Amino acid sequence: MKLFRPIGMLALPLALGSVPPAAMAHGPEHITVLQCWAAGAQVACRVRESDGKARPDVRIEVRGGDAGVLQAARTDAQGHVRFARPDEDFHVLLHDGRGNTQELRVSDIAATRPAIPEI
Repeated sequence: MKLFRPIGMLALPLALGSVPPAAMAHGPEHITVLQCWAAGAQVACRVRESDGKARPDVRIEVRGGDAGVLQAARTDAQGHVRFARPDEDFHVLLHDGRGNTQELRVSDIAATRPAIPEI
C-alpha cells in the first residue's frame, strides 16, 4: 500500500501539467460582464471583468429575429460600445475572445446606465 502513496502524490502535479496555461490564466475570478442600457436613440454597453477591469476589443453583435447580424462593433479602450437601437426586436451577443458568449435580450437592457459596483 505504501508503494502507491508517492505515485498518488504525483498525480496532482501531473494533472495540472496537462492543463494549458491559458486555461488556468482565466479562472472564475475573471468573468466577463456585459451591461447595456438605453441612451436616447442608441444603446450603450460596457464590458468588463468581474474585478472591474475594462475589456477592450471585445466583439459585440446586435442580432434581429430572423435577420441575423444587424450591427457589429468592438469595444473601445474603456470597454464601451454604442449602437443605434434597432426598430425591431433584437438581442446583444458578446464574443469575449476566450470562447465564451453572453446574450442580452432587449427586455434585459436597463432604462438607465447602471452604476459600477464597488469591488
